[in-house]
Formats: sequence, structure tokens, C-alpha cells
Amino acid sequence: MPFLGRDWRSDGLIWVRTSYGWETLQNWRVKIHENINYTVLQRLLRQSICEPKKSGDLIECAPRPLFLRIPKNSPCRISHGQSTVLFNQAISTLDFAGAFKDGRRANFVFKVMEVLAGDCLLTMTGAVQNQFLALLDQALLSVIETKQNTRRFIELLERILSSLEKNPYGFHHQGGNLQWAKNHQLVEEMLDKAKNITTTERVDDGLTLDQLPHDVIHSILLYLCSQQDLVNAGKTSAEIKAVVADNGLWRDLCRCHFTQQQLRQHLLKRQGKESEVNWYQMYANLHKQYGVKEIYSDQPCWCEPCSTIYWKLTGHPCKHKFITEEEVSPAQFVSMFQV
Repeated sequence: MPFLGRDWRSDGLIWVRTSYGWETLQNWRVKIHENINYTVLQRLLRQSICEPKKSGDLIECAPRPLFLRIPKNSPCRISHGQSTVLFNQAISTLDFAGAFKDGRRANFVFKVMEVLAGDCLLTMTGAVQNQFLALLDQALLSVIETKQNTRRFIELLERILSSLEKNPYGFHHQGGNLQWAKNHQLVEEMLDKAKNITTTERVDDGLTLDQLPHDVIHSILLYLCSQQDLVNAGKTSAEIKAVVADNGLWRDLCRCHFTQQQLRQHLLKRQGKESEVNWYQMYANLHKQYGVKEIYSDQPCWCEPCSTIYWKLTGHPCKHKFITEEEVSPAQFVSMFQV
């Protein structure tokens, strides 16, 4: 005899059949959201900030090119003149705030902020000051999350504080004293947070830097520009010390950071063969005289025919062929716009 009573699943609910049996649609949705893989969330995030390819594939997407076209009648050039485009408009269009999520661009943005932390801070307009503090806030979040560039960020904040407190011979800064005091307080709070960042000890996963082949360690150490950093790296283990003591490492560093003409001048002064040169001392002398060439994984470039500044890796829609791009240094970038 059929059962004519009330359905035990209760009326008014929508039920779906799963591999584990019948479940209400509401509970099924909750379980689906709880079990979403982290990699899927990462892909959804990339889709939200990138443009998909023409193939229609929503997973494989190319990065959106970031570029800024400057009017042709503007005197903006790398060698001379400032553009009528404001600085805060430039860093907003080129997404400097989002650059901290990309390690290839973060180094350039840090260098730009170090340039601005000097005397430029005293002449900044209120809008540029607010944009600059927003960049510092994004940098702080990145440093807290990644635990990288902590010392560099602390030194940057200390330099900014010294500039905020600077008032030689009654020189008046841009903006009111109330806004200036507010900025000073915000930077002090950022400095306190940065100094309280604690780094956890590295988990031993069975492989360390000194266990790599010497040629691989050699290639990694070439990315260090500071002579003191290389010497400190050699103190960590006997294997890395042997690579740092190799004369070939300092020779490759000299060839990377200095031109052939600069190397030739110093070789002629010593009047010796290249095989007999102490490249460690050569690097120290060249570094003292010329400084180190600025090398960035990604940096803005200038296209003269298009009158466009853009990130090197993403490029820009250029109609001209066989045009050599001109890399823009941090100091040149600041001088190109009205700060």
C-alpha cells in the first residue's frame, strides 16, 4: 500500500541529486563554495584584472597593457621638458599601486618613491602627496604580506620623515601645516608597523642555495649589485664563499654594469693584461666613480613616434615598425611630469 503521508523531505525546498544522495539546493551551494579550490580563486582573480584572449578561453588570459599617451603638443621628452600631464595621472594610469603585486615592477616603483622622498616632497602639491601616501600604504601591505624589502621600506620611511621635518631657513612646504602634520603622523604609524614585522624561520624543505651547482649560484649572485651584499652572502656557507671569491664573478659584474669604454680606460691605466686584473678591486673602483647601472625586470619605456609611455613587458599598440624603445629611469620618470 503506497505511503500517502507528507513527504519527509518537506515541501517548498528544491532538491538536487548528487553522487552522495539527495540534498537541498541551499546546502549543496554551501558545500560547493566551501570546496572551491584555491587555484580556481586565483584564476578568477586573474580574469578580473586581465583581458581574455580572442580565442575565448577565460583561463588563459594575457595581461592588460598599461600605457599613457601624451599629447603631441606637449614638450614631454626624456631629454628635456615636462608634460602637461600630471604626475598623479601618470602613476594612476600605469597602475603603480598594483605594481607591488608584481615583483618585476615593484623594484622600479620603490626607486621612484626613493627619488620623491628627497627634496621633491617639499614641493609636492596636495593631490600628489595623497597619491604618494597611497603608494606607501600599498607598499606597506605588500611588505607585510611577502616579508620582502622590509629593510628598504623602513629606510624609505625614515628618509621621508627627515624630509617632512626639514625646514631650512624658513622654507615653506606646499600645503597647509595641518595637512603636513597629518602626513607626518601617517608616516610615523607606517614606520611603527614596518618595524614590528617579524619574519618566520625558513622551513627546511631539503634544498638550500649552497646545494645548487656553482654555475647556478654564479648566475643568481649576478643579480646582486651591492659589493657588501655579495661579501655578506659569501659568509653564509663555504660553497657560496668560493663562488664570491671567484675572479670571474666580479669580471661578469663589471661587464654587466659598466660600458666597454669605461672598462678600457681603467685597463689602460693599469697597463696590464686582462687575465691579470683583480676584478674585485676593479669593480670597487668603477662603482665608486660611475655607480651601478640600474637594471629592472620591468620598467616604463618611451615611444617617440607614438608619444606614449608604457611598461616594457606588456608593450603598447604601436603602428610603427622597427622603432627602438627607450627605457626610462626613475629619475627621468619623475622629471617628465609635473610633481
